[in-house]
Amino acid sequence: MAARPVILGESMRTAVRAAGVAAALSLAFVAGCSSSSDAKSEAPEAKPTVAEVPADMVIEEAKPATTSPNMVPEVEPVGVGGTARFKISDKNDPSVTTTMTAAVVKARYVTAREIGAEYGEKKQLLVLTLTIKNIGHGVGTISTDGAVKWEDGRTSPRDATTQGTTHGPDLNAEYQPGQSVTGSLVLRVGRKGGTLSYIDDPSSPAFKVALPAT
Repeated sequence: MAARPVILGESMRTAVRAAGVAAALSLAFVAGCSSSSDAKSEAPEAKPTVAEVPADMVIEEAKPATTSPNMVPEVEPVGVGGTARFKISDKNDPSVTTTMTAAVVKARYVTAREIGAEYGEKKQLLVLTLTIKNIGHGVGTISTDGAVKWEDGRTSPRDATTQGTTHGPDLNAEYQPGQSVTGSLVLRVGRKGGTLSYIDDPSSPAFKVALPAT
């Protein structure tokens, strides 16, 4: 006997259709969640943007100033009561130097007659008392003849040495390490004030003395 087809009632057909729609919606939801999650995991991480600075607004880091090897440091003058520190070369071996100091003990303006200097000296005279000391390890020789220059704002450097003498030790000497001498120089200056320079090396004065204006 042939099988007879099953005929579903209307209510049964409605239930079947509802079940099919629910299953389809469920599959669609799962697929949507999966693709959304995958999209998030595969998307590259966003990087913060950096504003570009115009070339004309870039500030370069300041570079330290360089000193030319040919530049000679300026020698600062010392006044009465001050002490200058300087280096001089050995006369027999210029490559050997020693450190000296010159303490300015007194600076006194005088006339030629006051100190018994050569008659006819009409320029302003100065008696400069110094204490020279060798604080280095080599021999230092001081020779002021023709090596002391005077200048001021109106007059260029000129020789200030004279043949005048005062009582006391001579500063022109060879100083062994640790030795010192206190003595005076009689110098010819253009007028009161100005600056005296002792020049041991023609390239630069060894030390300078600022003279009082009165």
